Amino acid sequence: YFKNYYGRKIFKSNAPVNHYIQSTASDFSFYVYNKLLKEYDLNYFRPVAIIHDAIIIDCHEKYLEEITNRSFIDEDIINCKAQISVNILNEEKIKRE
Repeated sequence: YFKNYYGRKIFKSNAPVNHYIQSTASDFSFYVYNKLLKEYDLNYFRPVAIIHDAIIIDCHEKYLEEITNRSFIDEDIINCKAQISVNILNEEKIKRE
């Protein structure tokens, strides 16, 4: 076996360079998603799905402006910035009492 940049083991590979790059990119994405989720209250900011290099979030109005104005998140292991792009799929008004 050999390890990707994050130290995850890769076993028996017919295309070791490709598997190294793909597994490192996958771990990078999950590391950034995890870091992002830790910054918000999960009662108001919940992951719905992860699709390759995207995460779908159910975001309460409380965080909507903050997350739409954010452009990156720091990744501390590789020491780079991950770009954040926000697309609002469905915006509903929240009933206020």
